Amino acid sequence: MPIHIGFFRDFGSSDTLLIEGDLAGLRQLADVFRQLVAGGGSTAIHELAFVAAHHGIRVFASIADRDFGASINGLDVSWKRSRTGWQETAEKVNALATTTAAHQYLGIDEDEVTVMASCGEYGDAWWTQNG
Repeated sequence: MPIHIGFFRDFGSSDTLLIEGDLAGLRQLADVFRQLVAGGGSTAIHELAFVAAHHGIRVFASIADRDFGASINGLDVSWKRSRTGWQETAEKVNALATTTAAHQYLGIDEDEVTVMASCGEYGDAWWTQNG
């Protein structure tokens, strides 16, 4: 399964950017976050070959001088973290890639939306119905 990303209003009591993938997909995503740490700049997560974006959501991950967190404007999520913040995010996502069913919150206090990564909790059928 690729990485699925979607934005859900009032998902478990908060507006949530949900990221779900299998072990290989999560490892690839963690590598993308590590590339941000090493190279700076930004990445359009929704355009990555292994990512399936649902309902037109677009996620832009970028390096910032400090952690700003995730915010949403229409269908565009701007996710700005410091190098240290992206390294922590990569480590959390990579840790998920060692489990069969779990989730991890990737957010910080500054987030306007909850960012949650998941492995083995939803699956393709759930995404087909809800994504």
